[in-house]
Amino acid sequence: MNRAINEKLESIKAAFSEAAQDVPPEFVSKIKRLVKHNQHIEAYVVGAQFLGASAIAKKFKLIGELQRMEGDLPPFLNKYRYTVYQQMMKYAKQQLDRTGYEQFHSAF
Repeated sequence: MNRAINEKLESIKAAFSEAAQDVPPEFVSKIKRLVKHNQHIEAYVVGAQFLGASAIAKKFKLIGELQRMEGDLPPFLNKYRYTVYQQMMKYAKQQLDRTGYEQFHSAF
C-alpha cells in the first residue's frame, strides 16, 4: 500500500464514528473499483485495514505475494484466500451494525 492510500484510509476511519456505523461511500466506491479491475486481494487488504484487522490484512498481503511469485492464484491458495475472506466478513459482522455490515459486504 502506498502512503496516500494509507492516509486516505486513516481519514475514512476517523470519519467513521461509533454512533454512526455507516460505511463511507468513498470506501465502497474504492473497493468496487478495485474489484472491477480484478484487484481482489488489494480490495481485501483495504477492507481489512478499514476494519482495523491487521492480522487479516497481513494474511491477504502474503497471499498477494505468493500469487505474484506463482504468476497466478493456485487452487489451494484461492481456497485459503476465501477462508481468510470469510474471517474478515465474520469480523466485520462483529464490528459493524447491520447497515454498516451490509454496506461493507456489498462493496465486495
